[in-house]
Amino acid sequence: MPPPILRRSNSKQIREHRRIYSNYSLGFQLLGLCMICISVLLTIYELSSDGNVGVGNGALQMDDLARAKGQWSSLRSNVLQEQDLEKRNQEEKVQSIQMTETFESEMGANAAPHLLSKKSQGVNKNVFSSSSTSPTIGQKLLGFLGPWISSSEIEPLDMPGKSATEEEVIGCEKDDSSFISRSEVPRVFSKCWEPPKQCGTVEEMGSVAVGDTRAASLRLRDMIKTWMLDHGAETIRNLPGLEFCERKFVMGLASEDGFGNNMYKVLSGAGLALMLNRSLIIGERGANTPSYIGDPRNIVLPFGDYIVYSNQFFSMQEVKHLWAVHDCAGKHNRRMTMRVDDIEHGPGRSNSLCDDWTTIPDTVLWFKGTVDTVGLQFLLKNRNAAVRSAAAMVLGHPAYPSSRPNTFGELLRAFITPTRDIQAAVEWALKGGAEPDFAVHLRLRHNRSLDAPMAASRCLAHIAQAMQQTSRGKQRVVIISDTPEVFSDINEQLQDNTELIRFDYKEYLNKFKNLSEVMSLHYGQPPRSKMRDWGEMPRWVSLVDFFLAARARVAVISGASERICTTYAQLVGALAAATTLSDSEDSPPPCLLYSSFQRDLLAQGLMKQSGWGHAWRTFGGKLACKNQASQCARTPLLPFAWWDAPWQSPTTRDTLKMRNMGIQVDDVGNIAETSLDNFCDHRRLKPTVYNSKLPAY
Repeated sequence: MPPPILRRSNSKQIREHRRIYSNYSLGFQLLGLCMICISVLLTIYELSSDGNVGVGNGALQMDDLARAKGQWSSLRSNVLQEQDLEKRNQEEKVQSIQMTETFESEMGANAAPHLLSKKSQGVNKNVFSSSSTSPTIGQKLLGFLGPWISSSEIEPLDMPGKSATEEEVIGCEKDDSSFISRSEVPRVFSKCWEPPKQCGTVEEMGSVAVGDTRAASLRLRDMIKTWMLDHGAETIRNLPGLEFCERKFVMGLASEDGFGNNMYKVLSGAGLALMLNRSLIIGERGANTPSYIGDPRNIVLPFGDYIVYSNQFFSMQEVKHLWAVHDCAGKHNRRMTMRVDDIEHGPGRSNSLCDDWTTIPDTVLWFKGTVDTVGLQFLLKNRNAAVRSAAAMVLGHPAYPSSRPNTFGELLRAFITPTRDIQAAVEWALKGGAEPDFAVHLRLRHNRSLDAPMAASRCLAHIAQAMQQTSRGKQRVVIISDTPEVFSDINEQLQDNTELIRFDYKEYLNKFKNLSEVMSLHYGQPPRSKMRDWGEMPRWVSLVDFFLAARARVAVISGASERICTTYAQLVGALAAATTLSDSEDSPPPCLLYSSFQRDLLAQGLMKQSGWGHAWRTFGGKLACKNQASQCARTPLLPFAWWDAPWQSPTTRDTLKMRNMGIQVDDVGNIAETSLDNFCDHRRLKPTVYNSKLPAY
């Protein structure tokens, strides 16, 4: 045992260290509390200020309060880190002078506890290591403010609707294609995903956004088959009178304007029929008029000169004919009514966020103006759980990419095929060769800059190398564009082992003189106002290009001078993916969709990809890196409508647009559920319902 003099010396030195440690520790604690007091007083002043206008049941104040609590938590963490550092230094000093076991026991009884420990039952207990029984001013202040700054005492921020605990559980589950079949889709939930860095590139965003949709797409394919057996026209038109009169329908109606936007109108009708277990009407020309009767010998369907629709749909003329034949209004007291919900001029004109569409009694439901993937996805935020669940079965969960099937590709595959004239033109373009490996769509709008073609060529070379396609010999690449001059430009960029395929409509018309009228040079000429957007070719050329590009087996690449992957390119990629998807486990992977970005499009991140129908709109906010290099990014087959998935954040334009509707969205895409409720309570419109005129027999 060491001599007593050494032991007393050690004890005296250690006591001196304890005194210094206690003084420094108390000083750091008081400094942290002063900063906290200043912060909370400023926050209380801001919350109580007359200039701070509230939003819907105090949602804005609650956001400010949550931000203040976050500041408190951050300050508390800094204090704890400083204390831990001081404690480690003190322990090293104590060990360096070989503290005895007796003194260690003494230190264990009197050591200063951690400030605001999560294990403490009260914040005003055992905060400072002081032998005084009377609390100091700092202790009193800490006891008063403790419930605010102790992480163990802070309750989850209450928002109307689901509790924060439920939202965390739902929002933090692993991306899973089977999520829809085992859980209700929440209307709003908190994001638990944290970006690994301040901003992401397009390629990083795309790799997370696409998911593994194989299982979800095959599930939807089976769902479509079951729907056809139960609600397809071949089954329903043969039902007896009472059963037929009890049936309900959804109408998809489109004009022959831009193919992408108008095909989405038809396909959205099919998707809605699938959700609501209704039969499908593809509206012919005039079907939107309540007085329309129709003539079975003169039914004009959208793009009917070039597209053959499945026999599982009705025309409006046929439904009205059968309704009159069965005397549904007389015998069965079932008038034929049509409800119109219009989203064409913005969601403020629609009840898709509010009404329970699963219980609508009207015979026909027409969801008007669904020119892209966004329209149907408004139902994922409907206030009724039954509608959200029905929508999720067709569209998947908005936050889990692997649960989101290739919805519109599977609907295209099931309901639409090209006519013989279009199919013959496609086969002619392929020259009897193998199916193309790749398709490149360039939307240039007569812009002769080489930036977009060069970026697309690099993207093509990158994909081919990654997929090891060079071993197959020459790669066959379909090129389609609204600017024919680009073909020679991109041909110079392609490698020697690439065979370029394009549909030269002028050569085709010179070679075949006995084509039908709808395939002539002067049939379907675009109006002058649309030539910059569509090109100068007859409109039927875009249909040949569409079905030619959709034959790609490996990848479809979308490039453009401005907006990438617009509705036309989306549908090309979706149909190609659906066509190449097999239910066999040994089959090759389905065709993929890529977006090719040149540098100038990424100078401001993805802010230029505005417009509700574009694939990258929901990634245009603050999480997209600026001044990126050229990118070749995987692209979701079902573009997102909301900002629930990783890397998504709204642009200022979208945020303002939603706030003009009264819907509060923050800068990372979180939506205040109270604002959705307020929108439905204060701005909902009465539904537009028409009584349909029926033929007299």
